[in-house]
Amino acid sequence: MGCDGGSAVDALRAMDEGILPHAPRLVIEANTLHLALAEEPTEISKAMRGPWFQAGLHVPQLSAYARPAAFFYSKLLARKIGGFSEAGSVGDLGTSSRPSVPAPGTAADLTPRQAELIEELSGILRRLRESGTDATIVWLPPGRGDGSAPPGWILEMARRSGVPYWDLGQEAAPGAVTLTDGVHMAAESAARATASLNDQLKR
Repeated sequence: MGCDGGSAVDALRAMDEGILPHAPRLVIEANTLHLALAEEPTEISKAMRGPWFQAGLHVPQLSAYARPAAFFYSKLLARKIGGFSEAGSVGDLGTSSRPSVPAPGTAADLTPRQAELIEELSGILRRLRESGTDATIVWLPPGRGDGSAPPGWILEMARRSGVPYWDLGQEAAPGAVTLTDGVHMAAESAARATASLNDQLKR
C-alpha cells in the first residue's frame, strides 16, 4: 500500500472514503507511515481526489500504468533491479518470527500529532475490519540499520487497532536482502519478501 511520494496512510484514507477498493487482505507498509505525520497532504493524496485518477480507475487505458512513459520506466527499472519473472523460486527471507498484535506495555511517549494519527488510523482499521478486510502491518526490508526497535507510535497504533505487526525487515536472515539504492530491494530480494508474506498470510 505504499505509494511513490506518499504513505500507506494515503491509501488507507482513500479506502475508508470509498475512493479505492479494498481487498480481503491488506499488507500495510510500516516503513512509510511516518510520512503521514506531516501536516501537508502529499501530492498523491491530492491526485487521488482528482477527476483523472477516477477516470483511470474506471477506464484502464487512461490510467498512469497505461501511459508510454510507464512502459519506458518499467524497462529502465528492470535493467536496474532485475526482472521479477527472472527471480523465479528463490525461497523466503528465513525468518522465524510471525506477525502478532503488540502486547500491552508502557505507553509510548507520543507527540500530539502521533496521538492524533493513531486515533484516526485505529478508526479506519476497525472500519475496514468490520467490512471484511484483514490487515497486517509489516516493516519491509531494509531493517532500521542499527537494530533499533520500531517507532513506538506505530506499535501503539497496531495495539490499539488490534492489527498484527511484523518486523520482517529487521528479522530477515543476513544476506537475504540486496538493495539497489539503500532503500529499494532488488527483484530477487523482493521475491523472497513476497514468499515470506505469502507463507504467513496463508497461516
